[in-house]
Amino acid sequence: CVSLAAWLGTMPVVWYYFNIISPVALVVNILAVPLLFLSVSSGLCLCLTALFWPKLAIGLWSGVCWLWLKMLVMVNAFFSRIEFGYFYLSRPKVYFVLFYYLIIILIIKRHNICQENRLKRFWGWAAVLVLLNLIIWPSIINRPDVLSGNLEVTFLDVGHGDSAFVCFPGHGNMLIDTGLGPPNDMGRWVVQPFLLYKGIRRLDSLFLTHC
Repeated sequence: CVSLAAWLGTMPVVWYYFNIISPVALVVNILAVPLLFLSVSSGLCLCLTALFWPKLAIGLWSGVCWLWLKMLVMVNAFFSRIEFGYFYLSRPKVYFVLFYYLIIILIIKRHNICQENRLKRFWGWAAVLVLLNLIIWPSIINRPDVLSGNLEVTFLDVGHGDSAFVCFPGHGNMLIDTGLGPPNDMGRWVVQPFLLYKGIRRLDSLFLTHC
């Protein structure tokens, strides 16, 4: 329940800033949180012991701290390879995040809300309906640039020259160059996060100037 509460509470923020949702975190937290606690505790003991007995700190606590950190990395690496353990999504709107937290609050406080008078319940559900309309009709408050008739060009630093994303007036987009591949995969760490941030799910054209 604690893992579920932590995941539900942080999921919209992680989605907003990192464009990812990780359902597998519900299971990972059960193992990772105790390992993280042991790692931090061992690190604290290492720092305190090093002030008085440096040899003991190096010989004992450094190895203990390394062991817990190694196990933590192994657990994260194992679950990161699970299929459908995480999903990349476009960045949500701010009002969607607010609507999500409002629903969570209404669910938690449902017993108190039911005991209050009808007027307060009316304003609570009215707020929900207003936010729901903002989700259904996002163009009312946020018109995309492609409808404004402007040409938008964004240059991305991909380590080996530049990558350019072109958004044409009216419709259509084009990506020019993508940068280096593995091990420093610029497509994964630079280009993909940018496209998710812009809400781009499909490229109309890809132009490579060199290989």
